[in-house]
Amino acid sequence: MLIRQTFLYLPAQLLPPLAQFVSLIVWSHFASAEVIGIVTLLVSIQEFLVLGLMGFWTNYTIRYASKALTDPKEIHEQAATCTAVVFGSSLIQALLGVILYLTLINAHTSPVILATAAIMVFGRSFNSFQAERGRGRGDVLLYSIGVMAGPVIGMGVGVALLTRFGSSELAIFFGFAVAQLAAVLFGLARDRSWFALGRPSIEILGRALRYGLPLILSAVSIWLTQNIARLLVSHFSGLAAAGVYALGFGLGFRVAVVAAMSVTAAAFPIAVRYSHAGEHDRAMEQLSRNVTLLMIVLAPSMTGLAMIAKDVLTIFIAQPLREPVYPIMLWSILAGSIICFRQHFLHQVFLLKGNTHVIGKVSLAEAAIALLAAFFAVPKWGGLGGIISLTASSSLSTAVMMAFALRAGLRPPWLDLGKITAASIAMAGALSFVPEAADIGHLVWRIGVGGLAFALALSILYAPYLVRLAGNRKITAQ
Repeated sequence: MLIRQTFLYLPAQLLPPLAQFVSLIVWSHFASAEVIGIVTLLVSIQEFLVLGLMGFWTNYTIRYASKALTDPKEIHEQAATCTAVVFGSSLIQALLGVILYLTLINAHTSPVILATAAIMVFGRSFNSFQAERGRGRGDVLLYSIGVMAGPVIGMGVGVALLTRFGSSELAIFFGFAVAQLAAVLFGLARDRSWFALGRPSIEILGRALRYGLPLILSAVSIWLTQNIARLLVSHFSGLAAAGVYALGFGLGFRVAVVAAMSVTAAAFPIAVRYSHAGEHDRAMEQLSRNVTLLMIVLAPSMTGLAMIAKDVLTIFIAQPLREPVYPIMLWSILAGSIICFRQHFLHQVFLLKGNTHVIGKVSLAEAAIALLAAFFAVPKWGGLGGIISLTASSSLSTAVMMAFALRAGLRPPWLDLGKITAASIAMAGALSFVPEAADIGHLVWRIGVGGLAFALALSILYAPYLVRLAGNRKITAQ
């Protein structure tokens, strides 16, 4: 079931972060570092707003959307409450997005840019809920369209406008706004079961807040941890420096997200279904299986990217940006690996058990440490100081979360994780003997060598298991 579900969700997990990765590369050639800084800051602001103002409802929906309701009154109350929260929250986010744009990014921008930015924030926030609801209900198409529209279609439209009209944040905002609104309309046409006019239920809102409020604290804290450096770089060094930071951070972090989300979008709902059925031990066992699949993708991907980082920058990134981006990219690879491991594995232990306060408390402490560290590091070392602060605070919080998860009954497959780590080290060793690539063909060759080395090392480490598997298949065939 896990493998089948993973493949169903794979296009939706791979394409959006891949498109975001590609967009950073394209932007480095067609947009100024300042424009990149403006766009990434607004996207960060929108992510903060949706976490703070709609995160509680989205998490509640994901956790309980698969529970079938039979009472017509309860169904209507649920739908009316959902409609009020989603529409109301998205409108408030659009307004606050404009205010924060003027406050934190550019106080002298044009009304057209502000209006387009507001539409983008509204559409992105509304669509994020529709996509997550689709995932919770097992609607692969709705989820896929929701998560792919902005990064894929929006990126395409934005890049086309950049090539036609030159460097401008308006071109990118317009592309994202059009794509997100199209996805919103598709989502409403496909699933209107959550939509109903009426008075929202205070009882349902209360349940959602009790479940989701600790997660709001956690999500906002995580956002602060990952974005405070970006804001401080913009404040102390300017929008161009923020653009450089965004490039380095995005090129490393997005690959980690691709690797993690390629397997976990389908994996966690399986554990949730076991939990709904009262099979709590099986649910925890599923999480342990999930982490093996997560690490077998995440570990080699990030190790390999670190080894070919210079190659990627040389081939794809505009020459003036390569040198300042490189060290930020390397540290972001490490930070992204740590963050994705925690969010896509350790956090799920407490989501499944309903102990969301643990996530909230640890995340809040992490944000405080990251904020304090960044205030000292960014003015002195710029973006590099910011990413090192993020890496340090994330490492500490992940260690604490692991300790809590073990006390909660988690039994990680240590032997499997050790084998995957050893195979990743073997891959890095093999790549160290292959010269750096100066063109795409040579880069593909290096990636192929790394992948082959990892597969070979893993096959050797799992040789006894593979022999037994082959023997069982032979007996079955006979």
